[in-house]
Amino acid sequence: MVEVTDRLVAAVAPGADVVAEAQGVAGAQVSLCEEHGCCDLTLWRADTRDGLTVAAVEAGFAAQGYKQALRHPNLALFSHPDGHQVAWVVATGRLQIRLPLQIARGARPERASVIFDRLCRMEALFPSQGAGDDGRAATV
Repeated sequence: MVEVTDRLVAAVAPGADVVAEAQGVAGAQVSLCEEHGCCDLTLWRADTRDGLTVAAVEAGFAAQGYKQALRHPNLALFSHPDGHQVAWVVATGRLQIRLPLQIARGARPERASVIFDRLCRMEALFPSQGAGDDGRAATV
């Protein structure tokens, strides 16, 4: 397991290889694992909370420097200037972090963990309810 921060919490599907675990803004438990079918450590999976609005998620990613690369009623894809992408499945809340092949294979789990930890602090993905962090946004 890659150490992310001192904010570690577990909640993942049985049989999945957990790479990193973190706690969202409002204390939501989320985990990162390698996406099934990925053989190059470029695709990573996490799940968000229920009840997110498309407008809030789109605005949240935009505030973090992401550009919307694709918008479909069931899927949104956001591209970051450093080359990684994050796909969000609207109906299920699943996030998929997509790393570029230019990142060395051995560095991919750590890079995915850093992105994941920052996503967990995005208010748009894990809305606070008066508790949690100090309210400052993290930049991915």
